[in-house]
Amino acid sequence: MSVARFIADQRTLYRVPVAFTCLILGVSVSWFYKWLDRGPTRRQLRRAKLDAAIRKEFAAQRGLHGSPRLFVDVRENGWNVSEKTVAERGHRGEILRREGLYSSHVIEWRRARDAGAQPGSALRRRKDPRDVQIEALTARAARAEAELARSKAALELMGKVSALLETLSESADTDTRSKP
Repeated sequence: MSVARFIADQRTLYRVPVAFTCLILGVSVSWFYKWLDRGPTRRQLRRAKLDAAIRKEFAAQRGLHGSPRLFVDVRENGWNVSEKTVAERGHRGEILRREGLYSSHVIEWRRARDAGAQPGSALRRRKDPRDVQIEALTARAARAEAELARSKAALELMGKVSALLETLSESADTDTRSKP
């Protein structure tokens, strides 16, 4: 926190006069008002552009990259930054947290768990017991239909064999009667 921000916060939050706070801190009131009216610094402008580039790259990677990979991606896009700049003040992922960009497997696991996924599998959804029963009954019905088709084919074959045997038996009977 800067001195000027502290003075502004004292005025806003606690209604302490600016002149009194400046007197205690040993800075001039004109310096504070100069700070208050100034535009963003070059560093702040560069940081805003870098934050926009990081948000864009994070979205392009569908939120899968954390600060180490985003650092590489941003460098490949022409930014001359260090990993600590991307992670800000040495805290890995601080820009991502400040911008609301999260790349966490724990978050994905919690979302999957809350959506009903099985433990140990972040991406599979747990099936409804009724759906499992319907699948089992459908498979059982398919097996029964296949067995019924085989049985019908076997019965049809047995009928044809029986008819053939009867025909052979009748022709054998007529042949034996005609010989004597």
